[in-house]
Amino acid sequence: MRFFSYLLCSFLLLSCTSGMNSPEKVLQSFAQKRFNKEITKENMGEFVDGKLLEELSSMSAEEFNSYNEIDDLRKKRFKITFKRCEKTKCFITYIISYDTVEGNEVKFNTETKKIAELVSTEKGWRISEITHLKTFHDSKESI
Repeated sequence: MRFFSYLLCSFLLLSCTSGMNSPEKVLQSFAQKRFNKEITKENMGEFVDGKLLEELSSMSAEEFNSYNEIDDLRKKRFKITFKRCEKTKCFITYIISYDTVEGNEVKFNTETKKIAELVSTEKGWRISEITHLKTFHDSKESI
C-alpha cells in the first residue's frame, strides 16, 4: 500500500510540474503578455529564441515600440487547433481572436490563424518562428 502511495505522489508531482513549461503554455503566455503590453526587449528571451529573437533584437527602439503597439486591441480568444511535437521541436497552429476598439466602441473583430515553431532549449521551450496563415476581419462598417 505504501508503494502505491509513493507512486501516486510521484506521478502527481511530475504531472503538475511538467506542464509549467510546455510549448502550449509558453505560446499562450507570450500571446497574453503581448496583449497586456508586458513584452519588452529585456524579457523577450523568456519566450523567444532563434530566428524570432534575432528579428526582435535587431529592431530599433522605435521599431520595437511599433511592434508592441496594440493599445486599440482587446484579446477575446486564444485557441490551439493543431499540435505536432517531436523531442526538441514543436509546431502549434493557433487562432487568436481580438476586437479593434476606438474609445469604448468595437470597430471590428479579427481572427488570425498562425503557426508557431517552438524549440526546446536548456532554459525550456521558446518560440523560434511564427508564420502568419490568414486573417479574417468582420465589420459592420468599411474598414
